[in-house]
Amino acid sequence: MVLNGGLRYEWFTVGNNDEILISNADIDPTVDEFKSNLSPRLGVAFPITDRDKFFFHYGRFTQWPSRVYLFRTQDPVGSSGTLGNPNLEPELTVSYQAGISHQFTDDIAGNFVVSTRTSTA
Repeated sequence: MVLNGGLRYEWFTVGNNDEILISNADIDPTVDEFKSNLSPRLGVAFPITDRDKFFFHYGRFTQWPSRVYLFRTQDPVGSSGTLGNPNLEPELTVSYQAGISHQFTDDIAGNFVVSTRTSTA
């Protein structure tokens, strides 16, 4: 049996609050200078027979917004349509995967895998 586990700690900063000037009334002027996230991962694999194995994986993944979207101009006149917002939250993806692997011959093997992902922005 194989058991893999991990914990990823991410720390993100948008900069100093004194330097971030919010000029748009639609954006909250209080900016969290530091943001952090914990992302656990877990994997399990174990043999069923000498030619079959079962495996499972759970993962939580974070994608922080690009700085282009955090600090683009907040002036709607002359802008390309996207206003900067330093309060944007990261995109979160949760992934599950389970499967069975079978070795048909010494040179041929196959997998049957079921996986799902959910994302929130």
